[in-house]
Amino acid sequence: MFAYACPACGRRCGTSLPDRVGTPCSSCVAAETWDRLPADTREAIDAAIRRGVMSGLLAMRACDPPIRLPHAADLLAFRLSAGVTSDPTA
Repeated sequence: MFAYACPACGRRCGTSLPDRVGTPCSSCVAAETWDRLPADTREAIDAAIRRGVMSGLLAMRACDPPIRLPHAADLLAFRLSAGVTSDPTA
């Protein structure tokens, strides 16, 4: 296992692949992806996440180009940490 600090946020990371040492962490990559998405796509993904996490993942898959697992899972975690939550009454 190789330990390193994310060059973007300083968070401690680990990898078993030596060529991944020094690359941004999954949270930073998810933030970059989110920033690159068009506003209407971001709104659609957040609305889907509010209906449930599976809906959010399916909305990411429906993007053009699709956001595939496991990156979609990282993006979902990023949005959940930003306060987007599933509404059980919806």
